[in-house]
Amino acid sequence: KMHTLDIVFLLFCVYVPILLCVSLIQIWVIVKPKSKFRSSFYGLFVAGAIADILTIINCFPEFRWAVYPLTNGSGMDPNFFAKIRNLSFVLPITQDFLNAFIAFGRVKAISMPKSDISERLLPFAIPFSYLFSLVFFIPILFRNMKYLKVPRDDYFIYLGDTDTFTWFPTHLYCVLLSLFLNFLSFIFYTRASFLLKRVHKVNKQV
Repeated sequence: KMHTLDIVFLLFCVYVPILLCVSLIQIWVIVKPKSKFRSSFYGLFVAGAIADILTIINCFPEFRWAVYPLTNGSGMDPNFFAKIRNLSFVLPITQDFLNAFIAFGRVKAISMPKSDISERLLPFAIPFSYLFSLVFFIPILFRNMKYLKVPRDDYFIYLGDTDTFTWFPTHLYCVLLSLFLNFLSFIFYTRASFLLKRVHKVNKQV
């Protein structure tokens, strides 16, 4: 039986493949032969696109299948999805780290165009973004989690047990770290904007 709530799930089924295609196209444009974007700096964009793809693959089953009646009655194991839910906290932070490195690269390109610091930083930046995010959430990765089956009229949904998910500390850590990294990116982009205006001003005077 189709429920009104299932319409939302079907909409997700439409836009999620679009998101995947956008990330895959971004990777192909950068890594394809003779691409103008084959450089160490754009390697950060590839790493970010991979993080986006992993986030979509990880979050869609757990956040969607467990909630919508169209899918949660098909014999799914909600507790299995509860285990992989932890990565939904790690991957967005990875993306925030990568965005901060990209923003720093913008400042470097304007202020130190002849420097090779980006090339030297890249082998460190990408592994660091993934590994630090994983290490930061190690306590969360080993939480004991489960879903509760909650009746809703003529269907049911699964909701995380608040006694084992400990949402408040988890979200607090995520928000604080994400705010810091995004604020850092904002500072870098603001600095890059001022430097770019200064360069344009000097070029006009010349």
